[in-house]
Amino acid sequence: MSAQSSDLRPPPVLRNFAPAVAKTLHSKTWLERCILTGVGVRYRSAKKSKWKSRLEGFMPIILSVDHERKEVDAIAVAPISYSDVENHLLTERHFGGLAYKEFIDARCAGILLTSVEIRQIVALLRSLGQESKLGPTAVLVSTDVAFGLMRMLQMFVDDVCEVRPFRDEQEARAWLATKSTDS
Repeated sequence: MSAQSSDLRPPPVLRNFAPAVAKTLHSKTWLERCILTGVGVRYRSAKKSKWKSRLEGFMPIILSVDHERKEVDAIAVAPISYSDVENHLLTERHFGGLAYKEFIDARCAGILLTSVEIRQIVALLRSLGQESKLGPTAVLVSTDVAFGLMRMLQMFVDDVCEVRPFRDEQEARAWLATKSTDS
């Protein structure tokens, strides 16, 4: 197996996602709410090589909006395209989380955006920034390519919002803890 294909694999708990959900989730967990509300999850059976959609409305970025703490947590479980980022941001807007601090765990995502898609994301963030304040976002990545793409995005939107890539989760969370979401 090549290094690139191993970067795109979901974490072990997501490889047999349906049984894991049935055994480990209890009511009112954020992941279960995502599944029950139709956000959708993708999983890969250990015995088969093809990805399966758990729900038709598959979204490779699963998010949780916590209004009490004013935070958004997201995990990317599959390769991400512009349309996935757009769906994520519009869903976040719908649930009133755009101004909150956001932590995105994209280590298993395989962020392989083109330069055209990066420009589309920049335009989308600029548009959303005119409608609402955008909170700081820490993106946890696992590859040099993903780090570079997120760093490029950071530079393009630094006048609109704070998006910063990280390799270390503790460092990402510490950075977010220093940020304010007050107007």
